[in-house]
Amino acid sequence: MQFARQSLAASVAKAWFTATQLTLNAGIARAYLGRIHQHANRLVVALRAHEQQADTELDARENSLTDENISTKSLLSNLKDTLSFTR
Repeated sequence: MQFARQSLAASVAKAWFTATQLTLNAGIARAYLGRIHQHANRLVVALRAHEQQADTELDARENSLTDENISTKSLLSNLKDTLSFTR
């Protein structure tokens, strides 16, 4: 009977220890997940800012090319008018 009590007590102690370890591990995992979530949010914000900056730069380049295209067309039109005037 004494052996059965000791065996039961040992099993209860082992189960309590295991439950305590699992609780601690869950708390640690929860903390890591919180940090990962914060870092992921920061990355998303940084990527959105980078994307917006890239879009702004592309728009500026497109506008610059459009302005150059208009200037070239105007120059060609003037040259064409000049050539037709001299004929």
